[in-house]
Amino acid sequence: MRGGAQSHLMRCADGHYYVVKFQNNPQHRRILVNELLGTRLASRLGLPTAPVAILEVSEELIRLTPDLVMEHPRHRFPCKPRPQFGSRYPGDPRRVTLHDFLPDQQLLQVENLHDFAGMLVFDKWTCNTNGRQTLFLTGLSSATGFIADEAASDSLSTREDDSSSIAGGVYRTLMIDQGFCFSAGDWKFPDAPLRGLYARNRVYESITGMQSFGPWLERLE
Repeated sequence: MRGGAQSHLMRCADGHYYVVKFQNNPQHRRILVNELLGTRLASRLGLPTAPVAILEVSEELIRLTPDLVMEHPRHRFPCKPRPQFGSRYPGDPRRVTLHDFLPDQQLLQVENLHDFAGMLVFDKWTCNTNGRQTLFLTGLSSATGFIADEAASDSLSTREDDSSSIAGGVYRTLMIDQGFCFSAGDWKFPDAPLRGLYARNRVYESITGMQSFGPWLERLE
């Protein structure tokens, strides 16, 4: 998978797919703690996150899988076995299509766009020193978990020019990657006003003042 933590997409014993971050990732071992605690806190606030789990990855599986490595500028190291962090992938990757970009017309039609205000409250509260990461997908049930979109294509789509495949359907956003909460591996709370924001400000157009954050602040308190 993309990203500095060099996570891997793996199918686990429960039949679900997970994006797995390993203890010896290039960012920091604390990234796993941040992901687990941060995602569970966001979920308690009612924000759209993926189910998370602590996963056991055996030494034998790593030994028999050449791709399970961490790449550094001059070296490659095997992934560390035993407990790791897993974020459940929303469905079967062969059947569900994910997007990390939507054109403006589709972006403003995302049915839970209001959750970006709540996520900003969360990111400021937990001192997320990374930009807000999110995915857009169809067929997501907010009440019972993930439901794969049976009509989706068989490929994972993250290209910015792929507007033809998303010109319809109801989209929801799914907030991912809480690894840089609590200032990543530092576990500090520096003052960083512009951090934690989603890169495209259009998702915040409905915010008119502090009153727009009121319901989320009440939940947080």
